[in-house]
Amino acid sequence: MADTKNRSRFPGFIKLSDQVYLRPADDTNNTAVISGSPDPTTILLYAWGDAQPKHIAKYISGYLALFPNARLLIVLGPMIKMFYKSHEQRSKGMEVVLNAMQGAESAEERVLVHAMSNTGGVNYAATLNAYSQRYPGGSPLVHTLSVFDSTPGSSSFFANLGPWSRAMAIGAASWFPGPLFIMQAFAIIFLLVTHGVMFALGHSSPAVFSTKAINNPELEDKAAARLYLYSKSDEIINWEAVEEHAAEAKGKGFQVDLERFEETPHVGHLRAHPEKYWAAVRGAWHRASSRK
Repeated sequence: MADTKNRSRFPGFIKLSDQVYLRPADDTNNTAVISGSPDPTTILLYAWGDAQPKHIAKYISGYLALFPNARLLIVLGPMIKMFYKSHEQRSKGMEVVLNAMQGAESAEERVLVHAMSNTGGVNYAATLNAYSQRYPGGSPLVHTLSVFDSTPGSSSFFANLGPWSRAMAIGAASWFPGPLFIMQAFAIIFLLVTHGVMFALGHSSPAVFSTKAINNPELEDKAAARLYLYSKSDEIINWEAVEEHAAEAKGKGFQVDLERFEETPHVGHLRAHPEKYWAAVRGAWHRASSRK
């Protein structure tokens, strides 16, 4: 049972770790069919950096409306953890996701992945890495569809320095009373220091690892379709970087769909155009599941 604090954050969910929350599947009707396509049995929702529960709730309610019987896992993304933890530590933290999925490699399991912003992408890549370490030499984590919302961006650290520091400053706005530019200055210093330490230790940045990982057939299921949701007005993730990543994926044989929004901010597509957003997700799922 979830305690009172956990219920207040995500009603109906069980806290599995400080980052992962689970809403168990409704086993009374877990084989429901919508428009002739089987529903997902598991949805993995990787939140953007420092996302607040009240904002994630919009995605939870949307998915419960579309696929009410699925097991739903929420993975939170504290941004500071993304930078000071190693790939191994991040992967270790995602083992709880694999434990909760309980047989995702079975033919009956139908998994939908939804990763938002670079932080969501980094935690998803860590999950893929954790799976490959748990089953060395085996197939990647089997899933039907990957939805990438406002991700991935450039894998260059210095190209990301401005957007990342701004994202960190925006995330800190709830507790930092000063002007945004002051918090962003602190964030830039923090990022430069952590990048320098990682470089000295021979570690690549989280963005480099995750951007490559989700286009690596050894880690990402090549049979899974993918949907990119992005905008030309995104102030954090450059739309051209998204399209370049999608083109690379298509060149490697991944099935790719793109849905571009106009004049919507970073991870703001659902808020501005909810009907278009969920129609894109629903359509991508139906296309992907019909090919299985």
